[in-house]
Amino acid sequence: MRLRNFTMALADPSVAPARSDSPVDRRRILTGAAWATPAIVIGMAAPAAASSGGSSTPQQPGALALVSASAERVILFGFNAYTARATAVFAGAAGSASVTGVRMRISFDSGRAGATAPTIASGSTGWSFSATTVTGSRRHYDFVYSSPVSAPSGATTALEISFVGTWRFGASERVDFQAFGTSQNVNVQSSVFSDHDLD
Repeated sequence: MRLRNFTMALADPSVAPARSDSPVDRRRILTGAAWATPAIVIGMAAPAAASSGGSSTPQQPGALALVSASAERVILFGFNAYTARATAVFAGAAGSASVTGVRMRISFDSGRAGATAPTIASGSTGWSFSATTVTGSRRHYDFVYSSPVSAPSGATTALEISFVGTWRFGASERVDFQAFGTSQNVNVQSSVFSDHDLD
């Protein structure tokens, strides 16, 4: 009887245990264990590899500043000829994202500037007139730049505009400049620069 032989083998080391006719013997069990262990390790390691994801820190939004902003009035043949110019420059930290949709607003006293679109100088490539609006006593001229402004020292071309306006006693001499844009889905804008030397 197979059970008796197996019991004798356990009691007497000189008696070899009977060979099992079962299809699963020790060799098959060991072979199965050798193949099963790596599968368990790989399965446990997969979430750790997936969690790394290769993600990087998002870029910081860029910023804008204005340089060389100025305005003047010249009387020619009895007409008041106004000129204004400014350049928007990238002012973000090193490695910060580009600024897109760059715009510039130049504002005059509405007693000097009318609704007619100003003339953009031929050297101001990339700039186009967008709109004019009035807020209180201020006439705003808005312009759009065609390219993004990027680090480390990106800048627009100089925007220079001119128009024939009027002169009204008591009208403000102040001309305001401000640049706007978008960076990393964040609205960015420069500080307002004001030129008070129009007359």
